[in-house]
Amino acid sequence: MPSARRGSRVVLAVGTLLGLATLAWLWATQPEALGVNFRVYRVAADAMLASGDPYAVHPVGEPAYRYVYPPGTLPLFVPYTLLPASVGFALHTLTAVVAGGVLTRVVGRTVARRGHALTRLDHALVFGFVTVSPVAVPSLFYGNVNLQLAALVAVGVDRVDDGARSGGVLAVPAVLKAFPAVFLAVPVRYAATWRDRLRAVGAASGVAVLVFGGGLLAFGPAATRAWLAALAAREGRGAGRIPPGADLVTLRRPLSQLLADAPLVVATLAVLLLVPPALYLLVTADVDQRHLAALGVGLATLLALPSYPLYYVLVFGMAVPLLYLVEGPARPAVLVGTLLLTLHVTGAELTWLFAAVGTTPPAVVETLFAFATPPLVGALLLLGACVVGVTGEQVLPYSAPHRPGERRE
Repeated sequence: MPSARRGSRVVLAVGTLLGLATLAWLWATQPEALGVNFRVYRVAADAMLASGDPYAVHPVGEPAYRYVYPPGTLPLFVPYTLLPASVGFALHTLTAVVAGGVLTRVVGRTVARRGHALTRLDHALVFGFVTVSPVAVPSLFYGNVNLQLAALVAVGVDRVDDGARSGGVLAVPAVLKAFPAVFLAVPVRYAATWRDRLRAVGAASGVAVLVFGGGLLAFGPAATRAWLAALAAREGRGAGRIPPGADLVTLRRPLSQLLADAPLVVATLAVLLLVPPALYLLVTADVDQRHLAALGVGLATLLALPSYPLYYVLVFGMAVPLLYLVEGPARPAVLVGTLLLTLHVTGAELTWLFAAVGTTPPAVVETLFAFATPPLVGALLLLGACVVGVTGEQVLPYSAPHRPGERRE
């Protein structure tokens, strides 16, 4: 474990430092974007309170930023309307930092169950990585809710011993962003008994009914139609050939270079290529390996969609423990994959870097970035490591007792 910690600490420290550099770059180049997503939530809640259309409003000077969550989620952001904007944003940022603490606690507990408790240094490095790495820090800067949702995903995957709690917790990110619904497969697959699995489904269904049904009753069908229209308007991203500078981490990137005029074929191929490893992980991994299965399913889903890099923070609760737990041939893929996932460089940043030294990127480099960026390679390496990890004895076994209710297969 000591040698394993060394590599893990290097990855976490480098990721944290890169994240701090990213934060400084965002602050220097986009000061007007600070808290823009928070301002979206606030103006949408204001519009709801004024009986207006929350999907038609946007922050001053930012017409591209609009509310895209279901109407039933608007009450979550009403408290911010009662505070001055600066105070509300500070409070919102604090909740994101607390979410980073929750993620750190889940990571520490996951590693400790295998008899390898993290030191204070490890906890500090994990907290820095999950909170301010290049994947996480945009959520702090723009003021969106990805870190809070990542904490919920981590807790839901960790607590499969309590089916109802796991299902209810995982349903919250699912109703907000839809794609995290795939994580509900974890309690359905790994809860100890069929009763617990049904409770997970029931709790998740209850949250969905509360949000969607409550929104329909409270705000009427017009608000739901406006929400669906807002979602449809966002689905255009990733269509056609994805340019090298596009800020998307998706398997559609290389496929779109080959099939630029067939976006439906590209989307279908991405799903067909990524469903098999996700299903394999769910079928093969036992309850001790559920973090591998959850990570693989989450990565496969994100890679199949036209996903922004900051969405990948939702898999941190499952990915970061592997830095300490994976041994054997899969370990280099985990270390390199995690590091590349944080190396947020697209063709646009590459052009800027070359311009800084008075030249342009070679054509071959631009072509490579058209097909794959470092985060895409990193995500694919992590997905491959998950498959290898469940195939052999790659993950350190549990050496601490299970909590009551968990089963071993």
